[in-house]
Amino acid sequence: MQDEFDVIDRYFAGFSQSDLVRLGPGDDCAILAPPSGDDVVVSTDTLAAGVHFPQDASGNIVVQRALGANLSDLAAMGANPMAVLSALTLPEVEDGFLQDLSDTFRRECDRWQVPLVGGNLCQGPLSITLTVIGTVPSGSALCRNGARVGDDLYVSGTLGDAAAGLQYLANPVNARDVPDNVAKALIDRYERPVPRLAVGQKLRPLASAAIDISDGFSSDLVHLCQASGVDATVELADLPVSEALSRLFPDERDQLALHGGDDYELCFTADPEHRDVIDGLSSSLGLTLTRVGSMGVAGGGAPLTFLRNGQITKAGSGGYRHFSRADDTGGTR
Repeated sequence: MQDEFDVIDRYFAGFSQSDLVRLGPGDDCAILAPPSGDDVVVSTDTLAAGVHFPQDASGNIVVQRALGANLSDLAAMGANPMAVLSALTLPEVEDGFLQDLSDTFRRECDRWQVPLVGGNLCQGPLSITLTVIGTVPSGSALCRNGARVGDDLYVSGTLGDAAAGLQYLANPVNARDVPDNVAKALIDRYERPVPRLAVGQKLRPLASAAIDISDGFSSDLVHLCQASGVDATVELADLPVSEALSRLFPDERDQLALHGGDDYELCFTADPEHRDVIDGLSSSLGLTLTRVGSMGVAGGGAPLTFLRNGQITKAGSGGYRHFSRADDTGGTR
């Protein structure tokens, strides 16, 4: 029978390191050497079976959701990945699951150039906690509290796809009428989120504030407004949605785009003088950066105003919050 050290040696030894890692896995602590003149940014997230991924999720999905979510926090700060730590809790040692998890972890760490420098392994209900460490030139990190009155409001990519993918997995509606590739496009957005690291790094000299969209666009935008002390006006007709979402969930499209979680896109604000540069950045990255509204004076009430073709409208509420019955998604998010 394999114990924890056998598992570590078999599945987690020999990960690629970088020049910024002076001492990697195997000692009591890792030793990192950030570039001179850089600030260090750190974030951590726990993903638990039955909450953030299905109980029977493969190791591949567990890692991709966990690493994508954590690296998205670095993207929101405009940071360059430096290292990651992993704390994995397993109910039992299952070789097939662990091999899948290990293979994916190695591939994704190489893909995003973020070395695994240590961690922990214990027995219990399945969960994974990652701590990501990144760097930014001193004083240049993007934060939530910099939005100003008159700034444009942007989002990257498309909204609502991940929530739609999860909804489809739970209830494959209209499956007979939709090609497999349409549903797969939405499911992939849920199972394999892509952190917008390059976007965040390029936005450092342009954006006044930024946040990653994890709990839902509307919910995370409220956090940005509260941190910055401003309100936001959002034009629903401008929200970027994919053809797959429109085709599979035409009646729920706007609600999923506004309130669905797990997009891991970036929501950011910028002075209108940067519009042409941001348009050029969108073209060079091959990713839509869509202006969806503007920031205004805080009125003391609800921080978000929604328009449809210029007319004020109601848009419901949503977004994910742990321990909130009203936002319970029924097991996974």
